[in-house]
Amino acid sequence: MEIKKNYKAFGQTVSSDLDFSDMLCPSDESPDIKIVSGLVDERTDWDKSKVFRKGLQAEVASNAQDCFVHWPGLLRAQIKEGNQIVYTHLGDSIHTLKLFLLSEIIGISLLQKGLYLLHGSAVFIKDRAHVFVGEPGAGKSTTAAAFWQAGFPILTDDLVALHFEEKQIQVFPGFPQFKIWKNTVEGLKIDESILRPSFEGQEKFLVSQHFETFPNTPIPLAGIHMLNHEKTAQIDRIQASTEMLKHYPLPHQTLSGPNLKAHFERSSLLAQGEFLRFLKRPNGFENLKQFCDEFAAQ
Repeated sequence: MEIKKNYKAFGQTVSSDLDFSDMLCPSDESPDIKIVSGLVDERTDWDKSKVFRKGLQAEVASNAQDCFVHWPGLLRAQIKEGNQIVYTHLGDSIHTLKLFLLSEIIGISLLQKGLYLLHGSAVFIKDRAHVFVGEPGAGKSTTAAAFWQAGFPILTDDLVALHFEEKQIQVFPGFPQFKIWKNTVEGLKIDESILRPSFEGQEKFLVSQHFETFPNTPIPLAGIHMLNHEKTAQIDRIQASTEMLKHYPLPHQTLSGPNLKAHFERSSLLAQGEFLRFLKRPNGFENLKQFCDEFAAQ
C-alpha cells in the first residue's frame, strides 16, 4: 500500500500506509516514525507479557536493535530503532488494528527514542498538563472523562509520553480520541449518541475531540497525580522509583538494562522537582464535578 499522509501523534510525525485521518491530526512535517505493512515472521522465542488487549495477551521478543510484539490472531509487529514499525495484519477489523498500533506498539517506538512513559491520562488545564495515574479501580479514566466533560481537553489516554530536556519536562499530546467505559458514560450521564464503539469490546466507547483545537505541541508538565481514596501527599525520591514502576505501560521485558536505569533516574528527578503526589479522589460520580472544579481552580 502507498503511504497516504503524514499525521501527528505523541510529538512525532507519523507516516503510514493505513488511513489514520479519523484518529490523528494531519502534519506537513517530515516523518519521525513510519508505519508500513510487511512480513513479520513468526518466531520461536516469544515471551508472554502482562499486557492484555481485547482479551489477548501480548507476546514479545527482542534483539539488539529491534523489538517484536505479537497479539495472536490479530497482528505481529517489528519496531525498529524508534523510527519504523512494520506490521503483519493477522485478522480482526482495521479499526482494531489501528488502535493496537497506537498503543503499546508506538509506545515501544517512543521508548526507543528515549521518552519516559506512563500508563495514565493527561489533561490540559491552564496551559499545562496534569497526568493522572492509579492502580486498577482508582478511577483515572473516569476522572479524565469528568475533566473533559468540564471543558478540559484530554491530551492522551492510556499512554503518556514525557520528554525531559535539561530542567524542563513536557508531555507530548497523543491524539484527539480517548476511550471511556460504559459505566462511566452512565455515571457521568454522557450522551451515547456522540460516542463510537472502541472496537475493543462492548464495554468501551471512543470519544473524538475537535481536531482543529487539539494541542499538537509539547505541553509543560504541571504534575503527576496518583489517584487513591485515602490521602493527598507528596511522593519523595525513595518512594518514587517503586511507585512509578507500577505505572509502566509497556511489556515488562522492555524495561531492562539502560531503559530501567533511565526510568529510575527520571522517576527520581520527578520527585526531586515535586511533580509527584498522591491525590485523594472522592468516591461516587456525583462528587466528581466539584472535585474537578476545585482542582482546576488551584
